[in-house]
Amino acid sequence: KKKKRGRQCGGVAVYARNNIAYSFNEILNYATNCIQALILYSKKLNLIIINIYRQPDDSIHGHPSKSKDFKLLIDEIEKTLNDIDKSPLIIFGGDFNLPHMCDSIDNPIKEERLMIEYLQTLCFDYSLSQIIDSPTHKDGNILDLIFTNDTEHVHSHAVIPNLSSITHHYTLHIATRF
Repeated sequence: KKKKRGRQCGGVAVYARNNIAYSFNEILNYATNCIQALILYSKKLNLIIINIYRQPDDSIHGHPSKSKDFKLLIDEIEKTLNDIDKSPLIIFGGDFNLPHMCDSIDNPIKEERLMIEYLQTLCFDYSLSQIIDSPTHKDGNILDLIFTNDTEHVHSHAVIPNLSSITHHYTLHIATRF
């Protein structure tokens, strides 16, 4: 039975090779009814992995996902990043569900525009570049994004169409020097 409030479904995952996975520590685990984030840090590799899921707004059915919720998440990410001594490599990805983030539409709805602005400010502050440039959803949208502050460390990436009926999203695969 589906819940009346909160997240209905959705999520993201990070997979790391065994020989480096042991070096990561969880430095933020953040969850609300509509957003979930995990930040992993490897001091040994000087690497931060940020993974988020933001459910699409469905206020009509009691499942809101508003800009104020997204702003709280961005603030938590900034606080966490500010606590790191060195300047680490950052890989920041997930399912943002912001269909107009990567297109040229001039006027997305106010809530989405605000979330895009919050995300763009974070990207500017930490020199993050978005690397996904092809659709990540069956409807042709780029909803799943990956940002990094050093594109030379991410030597390849791929969007892999999903053949299962479990999700409408495609799989994002990145390879790094690690």
